[in-house]
Amino acid sequence: MPEIKDWVAALRLKTLPASISPVLIASAYAYTKGQFDWLAAIVILFCASMIQIITNFINEIYDFKKGADGDDRLGSTRGVSTGRISVHAMWSASSISIVITILAGLYLVSISD
Repeated sequence: MPEIKDWVAALRLKTLPASISPVLIASAYAYTKGQFDWLAAIVILFCASMIQIITNFINEIYDFKKGADGDDRLGSTRGVSTGRISVHAMWSASSISIVITILAGLYLVSISD
């Protein structure tokens, strides 16, 4: 059974600025135009972060299946390739994350003009 630290590592938190930065820039621009909505910005930030995390999860699965994360891999260890997280568990986490993100995205669709 994977430990919390294995799941935190699988999140690859250092990749999140790639998804958060554009949201912060767009939010700042919306604020200057008087069109900023806190709730929408938070949901967008959540969705952008989740899309990055889902990408990281699925990347772990496919890198493992291709054998890309072998013993000679440079960088941090991967949960699936080390066997700490099963492929099934990673697919489950990815699927649940996708559903949650879609639901949050539907809220954004509902408030759009």
